[in-house]
Amino acid sequence: MQKIKSFIRARTKIQIGIFALILIVAVFVFTGGDNPKTESIVERGIVEQEVAATGKVRSASEVNLGFERSGKVIKVNALVGDAVRIGDTLVVLDQSDLLADIKKANASLNDALISLSKANRTSYSDYSNAYSKLYVALTDAYTDAKDSILNTADRFFWSPSSSSPKLEISHVSNGNDVKFYVDDILARNISVDRGGLNDMFVAWDLSISNAKTSSNGLDDELALTEKNINEVKNFLADLAYILNTIKGYDQSYESIIAGYKTSVATARTTLNTSLSELLATKSSYLDAPRELSQGSGFDAVLQEESRVEAARADIESLESELSKTILRSPIAGIVTKQDAKVGEIVTSGMQTTSVVADKNLEIVADISEINIGKIEAGKGVSITLDAFPGEVIQGQVLYVEPGDKLVDGVVNYEVKVAFVGAVPNNIKTGLTSSLAISTERKVDVLRIPAFAVERRSGKRFVIVRTDTGEEEREIQVGILGKDGFVEVVSGLSEGEVVLSSQK
Repeated sequence: MQKIKSFIRARTKIQIGIFALILIVAVFVFTGGDNPKTESIVERGIVEQEVAATGKVRSASEVNLGFERSGKVIKVNALVGDAVRIGDTLVVLDQSDLLADIKKANASLNDALISLSKANRTSYSDYSNAYSKLYVALTDAYTDAKDSILNTADRFFWSPSSSSPKLEISHVSNGNDVKFYVDDILARNISVDRGGLNDMFVAWDLSISNAKTSSNGLDDELALTEKNINEVKNFLADLAYILNTIKGYDQSYESIIAGYKTSVATARTTLNTSLSELLATKSSYLDAPRELSQGSGFDAVLQEESRVEAARADIESLESELSKTILRSPIAGIVTKQDAKVGEIVTSGMQTTSVVADKNLEIVADISEINIGKIEAGKGVSITLDAFPGEVIQGQVLYVEPGDKLVDGVVNYEVKVAFVGAVPNNIKTGLTSSLAISTERKVDVLRIPAFAVERRSGKRFVIVRTDTGEEEREIQVGILGKDGFVEVVSGLSEGEVVLSSQK
């Protein structure tokens, strides 16, 4: 009985299998054995190409600070996490020895001034001689000031003699013009200042020329020259500060940047020397006695004036050293490092404190060599942050690093992306971001889905539905868009239907 049941079950399975096979064959015969085709209409639209990348948010302005002289820390005003403004005091070194030296230097200056006053009362002095020396000093000061701008500062400006000069710090290397990034506000302000110097030099030149034939003294020209020299000194100081803020350049350009700084420092030194000489002749001119006395010459006055200037120079030097005992923040931001501790000795050049700008943020990403050729400064970027999913922020490619680096054995290039508009308050440094960099966008071009295109032997083909059936046609394609559409350059017309097998 059991054998009979097993035989019946076996016969039933065989019959079911035969029926399923017949059904499959029938479906194949009635459908002709072809896969169903997907129809796509050749249409006009937008094809936009993007490069995707992952980056990190970081501060665009970060400074590592240290003292220019050694000393003992007596005060720490800012700790890690504290917010600071430009010019805020961060750390102070012991100043007691310098303050005592400054008092001694002031006493020496007073002695020199008394001796100078005595020399002016008793020495033989010729007013015309003092007048001539002062006029030479005025012309020398004018020449030195103008040279410091034309021969030193103007190398950093585009069209400096025009009404609208523009700061542009660059260097030509191997036929490439390498531009160094400078803060936009600082660049705009100093460009305006450079334009104002043109009018100042015109008026200054006229004043010096008139003074040569004037019999009314040199008081007005002296006041104008002192004012103008100080204006040029302030301009060079601002330029020196800007050169010290240049960031983000390849280390191979370090010597170039150092050369820029040295040239400006030399110009400032020359101008300070010129001003010192002007002040010396000014004192001689103002103190030259109108009555002649016997027994002594004009050299005695000059010697005392030299003593006065030397004493003043000593005070300035000591005050300069005093300023080096105070570490101030050059930017507004957050303290991220504070290694200085009260009572400890710090050495010259030792980095003790770091400050990052918490509002001036940027994103840095590594782009492979395959895609870097599509990316250039100014390209738009859609930014999404892992910390804020669904929120899209607009950005712009700010800079493409010319030097390569290896990431997991692959050649990459660093790309900096700036936020467009105000940076949201909730964005912090260190956040991971996803970038969609728009590399090319074509409007009103023919397009079809990329899956409808077949590639063979370096050529592209599509199946086109015609009035008589189907035909294979070679086409030329352009860019592949982010949404799966490909640009059709030739071979198809708007409204035609292309077929593709579903996969």
